[in-house]
Amino acid sequence: MPVSVGTATSDLTPPLGTSLAGYFEARQASAIHDPLFCKALRLVAEDSVLLLTSCDLIAIGSETVLEAEQTAGAAPGPKDQSLVFCTHTHLGPASKPVFGSPRADEYTDRLPQLVARAMRGAASHAFDAQLSIAVTEAHGISFNRRYHMRDGSVRTNPGRANPDIVRPAGPIDPQVLILLARNLAGRPCALLVNFALHLDTIGGDSVSADYPHYLAQRVREALGDQAETVFANGAFGDINHIDVNDPHQPTGFAMAEHCGNRLAEVVLRACDSASPLGHPVVHGARRIVSLPARIIDAETLERARLVQIVTDPNADRAEREAAAARIGTDRPDVRLKGYAREWQMLAERGGEPYEADVRVACLGPEVAFVGLPGEIFCELGLAIKHNSPFDHTFVISLANGYVGYVGTERAYAEGSYETTPARSSPLAPGGGEMLVDAALDLLRQVHSRAV
Repeated sequence: MPVSVGTATSDLTPPLGTSLAGYFEARQASAIHDPLFCKALRLVAEDSVLLLTSCDLIAIGSETVLEAEQTAGAAPGPKDQSLVFCTHTHLGPASKPVFGSPRADEYTDRLPQLVARAMRGAASHAFDAQLSIAVTEAHGISFNRRYHMRDGSVRTNPGRANPDIVRPAGPIDPQVLILLARNLAGRPCALLVNFALHLDTIGGDSVSADYPHYLAQRVREALGDQAETVFANGAFGDINHIDVNDPHQPTGFAMAEHCGNRLAEVVLRACDSASPLGHPVVHGARRIVSLPARIIDAETLERARLVQIVTDPNADRAEREAAAARIGTDRPDVRLKGYAREWQMLAERGGEPYEADVRVACLGPEVAFVGLPGEIFCELGLAIKHNSPFDHTFVISLANGYVGYVGTERAYAEGSYETTPARSSPLAPGGGEMLVDAALDLLRQVHSRAV
């Protein structure tokens, strides 16, 4: 059954010198390797609308999402539905202030207009199309980055060929879901690609969209310049590109190109056997879920105070020396300084819950989309997929806002980077399971209207 499909892009590339996000130390853009985009895909079926908008950004605030939707006239409602999500590039502007990356204020203040521009453009550049779904798997480019070690601990990225590694601490999700739109002449014009893999393959301070740039480039080379690829990252919170058993993996942009090319290979092959959607009518649902915040204990807060004293050049010398003796160093590394700032900010929050905007949409009884506002652990995404009433469920991270890393209760007990109390992991244990429950409940509601 034909639907109306519209695509449009707007340029999100920041000026040189803009604060970049993704690491503990402050960085500024020194060069542009490839441009960043906001890409909007608008589907209209029987007067109902699904708007899927992807941003080459590390994260986006819920206030930015809502302002962009209001400006563009998009609606996160039961009939018309909007999901705005980020790819999570670590070589983009600091659209959220995390760790050592100060918010790029001038840039971020303009974001709602830039996102709305793509949304409006998709509404005015429409064509009749047939929607199809393709399902495949990509292997050898995604790995769980948390590992059980011989000493009983769990470590994130313990290093290649580390003899103390026992086994991964969680699964991966190799599934690649593709929503394909072909015009009535049969030419592919738009693809939504959903796969779970962290966008942190490169490093440095050159602006880049990371591996989705190479994915889109290869798809255009194969299918023509009219084929727009919209990338939606899956439940990637504990997934990255590092194979600890392969010391010869490429690095930097070569790694990004390797991942993008490999993903493009399986996407293009799967598109040849995509199955048409029979009756793609949009239904949607939304819920604001109140998630409990981490409580910073007195000992951790005191450590943060001591770090602040040690790093304050105006502090009394004797006081600095006493503080350094208590924390065991007079030169805290950049990570400890970053955590200290985050601990103080979380303590100032006073346990106020985080509001998570959970949105679900479907295209008839076969395909559904779940947007969750954080770096969702793979196991949580798999729980949604395995229990969804739909045949195919796109689980999309970093959608509709940002609440940091969202791990399983077990992961919080195991510890390591992703679950260390900070603004990147501000939720109390159990928040991830709450999001899964909310998503499944909304999926069941939407499915009942779609059948």
